[in-house]
Amino acid sequence: MTAYRILAVVARAWLAVVFGAFLAVMLMEAAGAPEWLPLPWSGYVGFTEGADGRVYVSISAPARVLCYDAQGRFLASYRSPSGGTQSASLASDLKGRIFCRGFRRLTVRDGSWQLLAEHRVDDHRAWRLDENGDVVPAPSQGDAVVDRAAAPGDYIFSYGHSRESFACMDGSRLVQKWNHLERYSPDGQLVARYAAPWILYPLTFPWAAFVAVPFAALVCDYVPRRRKRLSQQLDAANVTRALLLDVTVTIIIAVSFAAVWLTILCVVVTINNAQPQGSPWRPWLTVGLVVWWSGSF
Repeated sequence: MTAYRILAVVARAWLAVVFGAFLAVMLMEAAGAPEWLPLPWSGYVGFTEGADGRVYVSISAPARVLCYDAQGRFLASYRSPSGGTQSASLASDLKGRIFCRGFRRLTVRDGSWQLLAEHRVDDHRAWRLDENGDVVPAPSQGDAVVDRAAAPGDYIFSYGHSRESFACMDGSRLVQKWNHLERYSPDGQLVARYAAPWILYPLTFPWAAFVAVPFAALVCDYVPRRRKRLSQQLDAANVTRALLLDVTVTIIIAVSFAAVWLTILCVVVTINNAQPQGSPWRPWLTVGLVVWWSGSF
């Protein structure tokens, strides 16, 4: 019983911390975050390397760009131009410039994140470097983006194309993992790892909320009510066994439902993103996605 009480305290504390982190994210979106503050990699998508070996990682909650040195040490956190809770796409070129594409906005920065240029357009998802190395809008679909520092003529952002690895100037390669980046030497040896501090893992959205909320509901609400009901039906020796079986079956059903729900969501989002700009199916798929998402709750 003592172990269960400790578990209940942990569940309540985790839920409270996750809720506090959610409020902190909203505050950071409105007022900004200190540059020295490490953050969990929530919604991490974009990454690139600058000419000086610094690695830049884009996250979405809050919308920031995290900067690391070549060895994986955290250096700074910068405001992202994406706005809201969207992660920005990142690219770099041979001149050492960092390109950060957000919602209807693209900024060009140097290695210290000083603003060099800014572009605002209505609806351009593909960008490339022209013959002079200047960033210009490209056809809506575009070609595949390069997995290295861009040269004149290369696509740096392209609709429907993203990179999973990046060839660095020193011959090493950055490889995207689920919640971190890894740097491999030319002979395939792991030489550096880029990630949030382990203590921030339980605060990584959306998985922190997806796990903390049902975990707290299970431990603090379902288990006490089910134990009380079983105590009225069974003797004390069989209550624990029946309760463990009940909890196991409940978790299996919940996980299966979540897997199906996320699979359908990914399929619909993939189909929606695959539609070209101007397709008559895009508005209907978007409306259907919103209605289905809302109905799930």
